[in-house]
Amino acid sequence: MNEELLEISILIIFCLVIPASVFAALEPGWDFLDSLYYCFISLTTIGLGDYIPGDSPDQPYRPLYKVLTTCYLLTGLTCLMLTLTVFYDIPQLNLSSVFSSVKLDDDPEKMRLSGSGLCPGYGIGGLVMRDEYSGDQRRSIVQIRPRADDSPSPEDTTPVHARDLRVH
Repeated sequence: MNEELLEISILIIFCLVIPASVFAALEPGWDFLDSLYYCFISLTTIGLGDYIPGDSPDQPYRPLYKVLTTCYLLTGLTCLMLTLTVFYDIPQLNLSSVFSSVKLDDDPEKMRLSGSGLCPGYGIGGLVMRDEYSGDQRRSIVQIRPRADDSPSPEDTTPVHARDLRVH
């Protein structure tokens, strides 16, 4: 758990606190909390647009500043999404089970979409994806089982567009 806390601290410091300090120093009229607010809403893709860096016309090196701000946003967004993806893949840190009131296996819509009544264990088109956990490792397995009516027999050489599809 200490490693996760360290990763979160590094992410907050390098993606929010340091850039907020830089924006507070460079932007006229922004204090640290305004800059921190801008960094947070930008990296979480809320992006309300109420703060825009480089909007002051008398700002020195304005084009370079806008390019560097864009690089910061792309890098910060990538780091944030990577961190969220890593935390999602760790079962102990995945909070979706805490906030979900419906068990996925008991969800009737999921059961309907999986096609469990037609071909048990296989979803639409014979495709199913399931996760297996062994120890602390998660492995996703995709299995495909063609249905008899999906695949033509090797003896049938008639092109699909030339077949008579009328019901006899």
